[in-house]
Amino acid sequence: MPIHRLRLLVLAATAFVAFNMYMDRVCLSHVIKDVQADLLLSDRQKDLALSAFFWTYAFAQVPAAALGKRYGYRLALTLYLLLWSWYTGVTGLAGSFAGLLFARLMVGLTEAGAYPTASALVRGWFPLPMRGRASSAVALGGRAGLVLALFLTPGFVENYGWRITLLGYAGVGLFAAVFFWLAARDTPNQHPWVKDKIDLLPYPLRAFKADVLPLRLFLTDRNLWLASVNQFGVNIGWAFLITKMSGYFTDYHHVVQADLGEISAMPALVGCGGMIFGGVLTDGLTKRFGLRLGRSLPLGGLPAVAMLAYLGCAITHDRWVAASLIGVMALSIDCANPAYWAFSQDVGRSHAAASLAWGNMFGQIGAGFSPLVLGEVQSAYGWPAVFVAGAIAFSLAALAGFLLDASRPVEQGQSVAGQPASKND
Repeated sequence: MPIHRLRLLVLAATAFVAFNMYMDRVCLSHVIKDVQADLLLSDRQKDLALSAFFWTYAFAQVPAAALGKRYGYRLALTLYLLLWSWYTGVTGLAGSFAGLLFARLMVGLTEAGAYPTASALVRGWFPLPMRGRASSAVALGGRAGLVLALFLTPGFVENYGWRITLLGYAGVGLFAAVFFWLAARDTPNQHPWVKDKIDLLPYPLRAFKADVLPLRLFLTDRNLWLASVNQFGVNIGWAFLITKMSGYFTDYHHVVQADLGEISAMPALVGCGGMIFGGVLTDGLTKRFGLRLGRSLPLGGLPAVAMLAYLGCAITHDRWVAASLIGVMALSIDCANPAYWAFSQDVGRSHAAASLAWGNMFGQIGAGFSPLVLGEVQSAYGWPAVFVAGAIAFSLAALAGFLLDASRPVEQGQSVAGQPASKND
């Protein structure tokens, strides 16, 4: 098979993994009221259940990325997918708050390595000028899973109950794991379906050395700390979409269950456009202005747009205006997402997976705080104050994003002015 077609196949398989990941990640937010009634949960227990996923997901980012690098990205990503699908099914069988909490902690733990591993896989298959668009495709797969989960879950729950719904989502993951295992390999050189080995000359036999994670460099790198602040702020605001949004529409705008899927899926659907356009944007800006501005402009400017959208949500009383503004937020953040993937690949180089995992770890800490902090803000000051808090978080992310410099790799001396050392760098 020609290399360009094989790239598309591997990209589609990786995007399908991301699709399944987001289905399993967000489905709980739409069944939580039924779960709360069935398991007799308090409001605080409900918020803890929504938050639990993000904590193990956050702190397992770097170790899971290291495992992928040590044992191979194809093996690791397949195993992660099988495990988080299993624990999604376990969530559907939970009979107590403790069982529910354990299952969600395990879903977070086993999903932690998915995006870092996928990012490293993209780096091994796609040269620098194509990485933003390739990253867009994988992230778009995740957002497609988010949209379908938000749109379909209320109907599934109404017809089949929350337990059968979650077990069904677990079954989809088993199919995704088989497809990915058959289609993907760590590098083009390892794929048995390659038609002409001459096509692979730009690729080293092993794309990544099994070297030690440069933790000291990570801890002292200004870029990675700025990226961490950027992702922390972004995820505090964005996680509202998958934790609190359904409650906002039912409690504040009195949307009934039958209409909830349509209105809550709309912002996520709008956000998918950002995943499509975001890769083109960052690749185009990089070509025109260089690596630094090509990554920092989207990572700073787009959270600022999200901040303004949330301030609009704080003052509107119309449900569809609110949904549209949340859609603007989702569009902005999703448009910035490929730039963050590409930035991590740029500065991380052979440590691309760990670099993405580092910032993503702090991002998911923000997402873990999100339902807890926003829940307390909502309880004390009402739903409009939730959006003000989210806007403050986005402003912090924007400031950090503008200060990022993708032309400075973690390991200095590997590039000049951000230019790649090889065609596939």
